Amino acid sequence: MNEDNPYTKIMKLFEWIMRLVYLNLLWLLFSFIGGIILGVMPATASLFAVFRKWYQKEDDFPLFQTYLNEFKRSFKIANLVGQTLVLIGGILYLDVLLLLGTSHWMGQLLLMGVGALSFIYLVTLLYIFPTLVHFDLSYKQYFKHSFLLGVLQPFRTLLLMITLSLSALLFLTFPILLPLFAASFMAALTMWSFLFGYKKLADRYEHMKKTEPN
Repeated sequence: MNEDNPYTKIMKLFEWIMRLVYLNLLWLLFSFIGGIILGVMPATASLFAVFRKWYQKEDDFPLFQTYLNEFKRSFKIANLVGQTLVLIGGILYLDVLLLLGTSHWMGQLLLMGVGALSFIYLVTLLYIFPTLVHFDLSYKQYFKHSFLLGVLQPFRTLLLMITLSLSALLFLTFPILLPLFAASFMAALTMWSFLFGYKKLADRYEHMKKTEPN
């Protein structure tokens, strides 16, 4: 089939819309199956794992069964990593609330420190799920790699943050889209950016190795 044919492009767009809707519904279903608290993290990891397969040209696989397998596989580690981030995020949020109410110089200094930690947290949060499904690492290494992948490509990280923020604003403005597209669209966007950026970093590293003097 001719890829440049307008009809083909429309059908391809329609196919991706259906994929996004179906995956978003699977995300909701498996989040509820896990009782929300234990379901959201592995359900999200499964989203990223499926998009990773599609972006790497793996199309011939049973979608529901693959999602179920990824949910089971990542259940423990996704909850361990995800709940850790929820706990840290909660602590940082409370710290900011407490420190915003003080005018003492020590409080202002601490607020700056919490701000720096919050930046590290946000960068890590942005890349944690792509890292979780792309690499086989230890618990601590997932956090380290997520942060490093973010700071090594600052422009891409900033652009992704802005794009995700605008997407979230769009979904909040039109809440009818939330159960249809919100999680799957943002996962698709983040996974694509991650894979593209990681390939750039890997190519740069290989080029540096080849040009190193013997």
